[in-house]
Amino acid sequence: MPERSFSKSEIDRLGVRLKRGAPTDADLTVLDAYRGTFAAAYAFVVTALRRRLRVKATGRPAKSTTSVIDKLQRETIRLSQMQDIAGCRIVVRNIVTQNKLLARIQALFPGCTTVDRREHPSHPYRAVHVIRCSILSRLAGCSCAHDRLLESNSHRVGYDGAPRMIFLIEYDRRRRHIVTFERYDDAQRVAADARRLELELSRGRYDPNRELVLLQATDEAALRQTHRRYFETAREIIESST
Repeated sequence: MPERSFSKSEIDRLGVRLKRGAPTDADLTVLDAYRGTFAAAYAFVVTALRRRLRVKATGRPAKSTTSVIDKLQRETIRLSQMQDIAGCRIVVRNIVTQNKLLARIQALFPGCTTVDRREHPSHPYRAVHVIRCSILSRLAGCSCAHDRLLESNSHRVGYDGAPRMIFLIEYDRRRRHIVTFERYDDAQRVAADARRLELELSRGRYDPNRELVLLQATDEAALRQTHRRYFETAREIIESST
């Protein structure tokens, strides 16, 4: 089935409706299709990071609906301007390693634009944004003392040839716990996408406290390392990093 194309005005009208915080099922379905257009950029960047830089990344093929709406409501931005629809994350040991990895990414994607969020923090993390056309590489430091996170747009096979897993997470933001946690083989990406949309549409009405996201990682241990907020409290994260 050919990929659907979208005009800039169509995307921005969708963004206006999403920003109101009460998307219809039709809006959610269109948003899902729009996020799918980032698959090629996602695949290109993560493949380059894993094969050319030899780094492992936990991928996020599509920004969750709650995160998209949060950003539209929080910032003066149009949906067509949102640069982190897809992304990946890598944990490194310290700021020195973070800077070295940033330099390697900049060399890998020449002509990129860099915005250092460590100097000018943005909600709620500190990061270095490396932006190349529609592709985003984001080197992000968490608020803990030692861990640093690298994010960027991305896909599939691990650099070491290891099979990758897809994890579907439904997270209750109010109660801060996981409601649904499902595992898929990488070859089941289409089924995982369909399941996420099914769960989103089955709610009846949009709930900003329920987040649904798909993440790709070599295994659950890697996922728990790069996306600790789904599995640990803020206190646990801070205490384990001091």
